[in-house]
Amino acid sequence: MFTQDLYNKGVALANLHNFVEALACFNEILRFNPDDADVLYNKGVALAALHEYEEAIFYYGQSLKINPYNADALNNLGVAFASLKKFDEAILYFDKVLAINPNHELVLINKGGALAKLKKYDEAILYFDKVLRINPDNADVLYNKGATLASLGRFTEAIACYDQVLRLNPHNAEALNNKGVAYASLKRYEDAIVSFDKALSIHPDYKHALHNKGHACAKLKKYREAITCYDQILAISPDSTDVLNSKGVALDDLKKYPEAIACYDQILTISPQNTDALNNKGVAYAALEKYEEAILCYNQFLRINPKNVLVLVNKGRALARLKRNDEAIACFDEALLISPYYADALYNKGIALSGLEKYEEALLCFDKVLGINPDNADALNDKGVTLANLSRHDEAVFWYHKALRINPDNTDAMNNLGVAYAAKKRFDEAIIWFDRALAITPKHELVLMNKGGALADWERYTESVACFDEVLSMHPDNAEALYNKGVNLANLSRYDEAILCFDHFLKLHPGNADALNNKGVAYAALKKYEEAILYFDETLKTHPENEFARFIKGITLAALKMFDEVTASFDVTKG
Repeated sequence: MFTQDLYNKGVALANLHNFVEALACFNEILRFNPDDADVLYNKGVALAALHEYEEAIFYYGQSLKINPYNADALNNLGVAFASLKKFDEAILYFDKVLAINPNHELVLINKGGALAKLKKYDEAILYFDKVLRINPDNADVLYNKGATLASLGRFTEAIACYDQVLRLNPHNAEALNNKGVAYASLKRYEDAIVSFDKALSIHPDYKHALHNKGHACAKLKKYREAITCYDQILAISPDSTDVLNSKGVALDDLKKYPEAIACYDQILTISPQNTDALNNKGVAYAALEKYEEAILCYNQFLRINPKNVLVLVNKGRALARLKRNDEAIACFDEALLISPYYADALYNKGIALSGLEKYEEALLCFDKVLGINPDNADALNDKGVTLANLSRHDEAVFWYHKALRINPDNTDAMNNLGVAYAAKKRFDEAIIWFDRALAITPKHELVLMNKGGALADWERYTESVACFDEVLSMHPDNAEALYNKGVNLANLSRYDEAILCFDHFLKLHPGNADALNNKGVAYAALKKYEEAILYFDETLKTHPENEFARFIKGITLAALKMFDEVTASFDVTKG
């Protein structure tokens, strides 16, 4: 009687989740009766509830020595092995139960779960379906089947399972969240957000749903809404590094790079070895054209993981931007030793080789990229650029057109076609391509500069000036635009305006011989010969070998009838 009362007390305490006190009761009984199978089993249950799985396994095993066909003990033994991530052993015990009772619903569920953990998803679904034939409205199994289908990429079927769960319980926030994830995987981001919002109407602080909604908003380029979601999570969990990283990426997308860097720094304060933050911080610095700082971040990353090809390529890009092309190529080669067919490394190596004017080697890189992916529009375009650098303009045009067949809105290829046609003096065709690029990106600075140059070569100076004015409205200190505008104004006999352009240019580049000479020529055209000679002399002071300055100075002196000085000027030129 004493033993039975103690056993009942132990079971009651376990039912109340007082597992430590329950264990005391079971231990007391086992002192007197060490072979009581039920007590051994219940001791295993209490130990498992306290996450003492190894000990639980021992006591389930002791119980099964006495009663080998105890289905509950066999099932719980499998569950304990699964809790230790020993899923193959778990399945052995589930199978023993199913040999006794093939329709044991709980064991079918547990075996399906273990198979899913082993990524044997198709087999897992077979067991979930067995349960659903017995009990079609088992919400847990429908939910698990949905998650397993999603793991197989069968997202539409997964959504159907979550819908069945929600028919049984419309307030199941986890099912709504997973349904949203499945929609997002199908790129149905608006539908995904609807599901996440329903989950959040049930649990407003549901962090997974908030994070997933943020990702869906970001995919729709609604970056501010994404950041609002991330900030809600950070108000609850300010040290969530995953969320801080997501916020940083969204800020990058908004081109708010300093704020993004602040997020990555916050992550690195919490977790100094966080490689995602180190790489993303480097990318943000590169976007700010702070390439030295970017390289420091990439180097920190590579000390932790020296074989990461993405970061090796990112470092190489930053070095190339600093015109340290040999070092850049070393990074790309290191990436290619690890992953010989990594197209991004091959492509960027080609760009760096072009920077060193090793055009034939660059072509080999672009050809390798196109061997991997014949539709890589960037490689097609840059192969054209490289051929143009070799003065093979007809071939270049062919590759630009190929790039445009892949991506008809590729403004780089349009611009390059314009440059190629201008080089062949087919200015009307060149302008057509520049205008097509500008129809897509009206403020494209490089295209405006090239169009202005082509129009100048075509002697359409007024239109050329309009192009350079457009550039200067965006960047008033663009020296090349100022200089070219000045030259074109002079060609239009608008000398006073030309002089203003050369003055602005010379503030940016004092002593530039071409600008000084052109300013002098403009003054001479205005018959302000003394001022003109001052600028020719300024050129000759720093560039005494400048024959144009000496020659035009002689012409100007002749206009002043200073013939002795003219003779002296030309004699120096001859010498």
